[in-house]
Amino acid sequence: MQVNFSFFLQVVVLTCFKQSALPRGATLLGTILSSDKTNISMMMGDRVAHPLLISLANIHMSTRLKSSSNTFILTALLPVPKVFT
Repeated sequence: MQVNFSFFLQVVVLTCFKQSALPRGATLLGTILSSDKTNISMMMGDRVAHPLLISLANIHMSTRLKSSSNTFILTALLPVPKVFT
């Protein structure tokens, strides 16, 4: 896996610039958006949807990936029309 360090450096510089522009005591939080196709077949007639989940990026990955930790919050449920399935 090749890492683009110039992009990483740009992100770090931009983050530091934005952080310095915030009021004293405030901080930036990284967010993770996730979506995956889910079948909703119970009492719905074989429908498909894409749940949009959000989490904070500063939660350790081993904790975030445990389903029992409830670190992802359902933000939206995007239905997929039967034409596209």
